[in-house]
Amino acid sequence: MKLGKFVMTMLCAAAWPVLAQVTTVDATKKMADDAQVTLEGKILRQAGADDDEFVFEDATGTITVDIDDDLRRATPVTPGMRVKITGEVDKEFLGRKVEVKRMELLPEAEITLPAIQLPKPDEAGGKPLMQALKERQSKRQFAEKAIPEDVLSSMLWAGFGVNRPDGRRTAPTAMNNQDITIYALTEKGAFRYDAAANTLEPRSDTDARADVVTQGFAKKAPLVLLYAQTVKSKEANPRQDIFGGMHVGSISQNVSLYCASEDLAGVVVASFNAGAAEKALKLPGDQRILLAHVIGYPQ
Repeated sequence: MKLGKFVMTMLCAAAWPVLAQVTTVDATKKMADDAQVTLEGKILRQAGADDDEFVFEDATGTITVDIDDDLRRATPVTPGMRVKITGEVDKEFLGRKVEVKRMELLPEAEITLPAIQLPKPDEAGGKPLMQALKERQSKRQFAEKAIPEDVLSSMLWAGFGVNRPDGRRTAPTAMNNQDITIYALTEKGAFRYDAAANTLEPRSDTDARADVVTQGFAKKAPLVLLYAQTVKSKEANPRQDIFGGMHVGSISQNVSLYCASEDLAGVVVASFNAGAAEKALKLPGDQRILLAHVIGYPQ
């Protein structure tokens, strides 16, 4: 990028008028070509293969916005960031998008997602154990198909749910310390699995899947599970590193066998962006993420 072009773009952005009235995505979709608009909302994700195009969302819907590289250099764009954008409507054959001329960050909003009460898990279904073991394998190709809540509920229960009245779980932990927490990343946001209540507790309304697991095969997967260990001092638990590996190994195998039983695809990965995960989950300081599990329907 030549310096002259960058300076001119920044000058144009500075000169672009800021409209006092904020409109909505829904209203923008009905506006004439070249109409000036100001929108407030968040960036969901990149739109297709074009580096300049992103999916923008407010309370009324989504629209594609075109943010050129000069604006992105001044304000790097990441999924989930809340922004105020000013630009003009570009009417195209398949709809409208917004050519962004000015962009500013907005303060992070409080989480507005409610907790999700999951359906009762199916504790009697599925394939026979030996058949599931025979069919268990790592698969890295996923269809763009959401996982229903009843399937997610049974999956999480199989992984580390409560299976006895005294609160003990489907996977063993040393001295029953139950030091593993399962987090779920979906298109809707980031959640903590509460096994006792069988709920997903919201941690963020940001879709952080692509930021956390950056491998190309994970882009279409509807679900990423993260297995986090609550850690203590070495003096309090000198063998916690060994225990943590044992515990998440058992839990991830439970989930993998459930996936085989339900004809789901999945793969466990140890290479992930821990910083992005900690940010999305607002991870407590005494927890560390040990593994990620990418899951979906096979392509």
